[in-house]
Amino acid sequence: MDFRLRRQHKFWPAQWRLCRRLGFEACYDDDGDIDREKGGEGIPLFTVKKMAVKYLRQEPIWRWHHLFLAFEEYWECIAYLSFLQKEARLVKTPWNQTLVNQILEQGCRDFIREMPDCWPELTGLITQKLRHLMYYDELKGNLLSFYGEK
Repeated sequence: MDFRLRRQHKFWPAQWRLCRRLGFEACYDDDGDIDREKGGEGIPLFTVKKMAVKYLRQEPIWRWHHLFLAFEEYWECIAYLSFLQKEARLVKTPWNQTLVNQILEQGCRDFIREMPDCWPELTGLITQKLRHLMYYDELKGNLLSFYGEK
């Protein structure tokens, strides 16, 4: 079964990893007209409850422990993504908003590709990129004030 994810959702990488970990396919809202695929039945929107119920119905009881392992990875990914969102809010200004969004989007794609044991280092690298933006904004402000420009 497929689940439809929204890339506008701030935790879509965690949702994608949960889908893949439990053996479901994930597709995105921006992948064409996905409501008409699969004989017109449509693809349900992702919710944790729908996914857990579907997994419990299709898997035998001795495989249910995989659900708990998948939820552990899901919540860990959400924790790292929440931290990155908080760091981005600290750095975001009207001048660098596009660049901050691009850094976060690339970080989300990296969370899909990397294994969970690499997430702390990945989070540190993304945070470092965001902090560099803050440093260069402060430097630009200092240079403009030094030369008397606004």
